[in-house]
Amino acid sequence: MNTPGPRGRSRAALLGWLLTGLLLTALVGGWMILRLSLPPTTGELALAGLQAPVSIRFDAWQRPYVQAADLGDALQAQGWLHAGNRLWQMELLRRAGRGRMAELLGADLLPTDRELWRAGVPQLAAKLEANASARTLALIDRYLAGVNTVIQAYPLLPPEFLLLGAKRPHWGRRDVFALGALMAFQSANNMHNELLRLALANRLDGERFALFLDQPGARGNYPFVLPAPTSMTTLARAMDRLALTDPVSNPLLPRLGFGSNGWVVAPGRSASGAALYAFDSHDELGLPDLFYEVHLFFGEGRQLRGWSVAGLPGVINGFNDKIAWGFTNTGDTQDLFMETRSPDDPLLFRDGDQWYRARTEEVSIPVEGGEPETLVITH
Repeated sequence: MNTPGPRGRSRAALLGWLLTGLLLTALVGGWMILRLSLPPTTGELALAGLQAPVSIRFDAWQRPYVQAADLGDALQAQGWLHAGNRLWQMELLRRAGRGRMAELLGADLLPTDRELWRAGVPQLAAKLEANASARTLALIDRYLAGVNTVIQAYPLLPPEFLLLGAKRPHWGRRDVFALGALMAFQSANNMHNELLRLALANRLDGERFALFLDQPGARGNYPFVLPAPTSMTTLARAMDRLALTDPVSNPLLPRLGFGSNGWVVAPGRSASGAALYAFDSHDELGLPDLFYEVHLFFGEGRQLRGWSVAGLPGVINGFNDKIAWGFTNTGDTQDLFMETRSPDDPLLFRDGDQWYRARTEEVSIPVEGGEPETLVITH
């Protein structure tokens, strides 16, 4: 049996040290990239646009407490916090709300962009911006000043941007409204269940169909009327336009009874003598989570504390020195209509005995690594 000589052993040792050095260099380099993409938690920074000095302290759980002279300064600091800690999450949410996921992630995300455009999410964002008050826009601008300070001033963006070669973004008003429109759509997205119920009604008799509507322990019964059988071709066409698979095999099936709730306890019934409010906004857990806890103090004893969403100024669920609030908005807020179209002209649809011409809207969806897609939406 041959054994390596002194020279062979020295070469193997040298190679081992080289590999160890390369590994340590990669680890240190990765740590530096991560560190440089995060905002500092100590020291002083100069933020243009502040009306007065702002202080931010973090508790043991890294929850931020902002002390500012007025609400505008507090929101600018909040924008700085959001972008410094959740910029990649913000990037994905704003792109989804604007129907531009494929621009970053390629053609595989085109079905998502198409569905969001057909559902009207980017269009809603434009309407919200157009109808916003001057004061609302001014406060959003203060928030955006904090967001864009992080984007422009920090030497490195989060590693996800580097890995995908994403450009340094610039946030505008439309991005804020797009994120709000996306949240509204996701919270009320029951149109898939409309198709699921219709598919079940086509395949089951009344007694079996009722089993899917029964809620154990619930008082009373769900009233329901089975619709006339729908053409499965029509149903399949509707699912195709919404980028759905067979609804009976859809993972949404267990969510037929999905809902939301809120509870209020009167002061006379609470141990503290104050009113109690509990709610369940039914948002799924994520990493990072959708919500970002923040505590804003401003002016003469004013406060705004609770759950914020990175990309939106203010607090979604929380409390101040006077009241508490939260949302519980998951319900049946969407309806689908199957229109009868003319076989001679697909833009003509029937309403009773009358035929009406649909409006069309063309949207160009950018695609990473490919040509833009033109999507025609009918209204």
